[in-house]
Amino acid sequence: AMRAALDGELARTRISLVSEGRSTAALPLIERLLAVIEQTGAGERVAFSLACDESATLPLASDDAAELLGPLLENAARHARRLVHVAVETVGDRRMLIVGDDGPGLDSAQRDEAILRGARLDSGGEGHGLGLAIARELAEASRGDLALARSPLGGLEVRVGWTLSA
Repeated sequence: AMRAALDGELARTRISLVSEGRSTAALPLIERLLAVIEQTGAGERVAFSLACDESATLPLASDDAAELLGPLLENAARHARRLVHVAVETVGDRRMLIVGDDGPGLDSAQRDEAILRGARLDSGGEGHGLGLAIARELAEASRGDLALARSPLGGLEVRVGWTLSA
């Protein structure tokens, strides 16, 4: 409980320091994070597919982008049956970061609960239920939004979007 409280306070402090006007090249960051996750038990048993243009950027400093994306990739790998898909794309005037898996997914009530700080839908395993909440808070701190939906792969899809500056 103490560790969860400490992690929560550190995350709130970090979010308050998100730098405006920063950006990070998406592809090298995602590739680095995937290389780490592929070395874990969950990452070894799933395949990752990646769709990201070399010029794509995320509107966050590198550390903040890694803190947002890391938990999304870890969750997807942990819950996927065989496949995790990661994409960065531009849709109209929005930059979208999409992480989807072929796991069991969440129903709409579970999706609403999953992004609350400290909410844990899986009572086993590691963690304190902060990953999705921190990702949502980082997205919002960088003027973006985070939404959970059913993935075309059948599991959970996390979509983080930012409006592009004109």
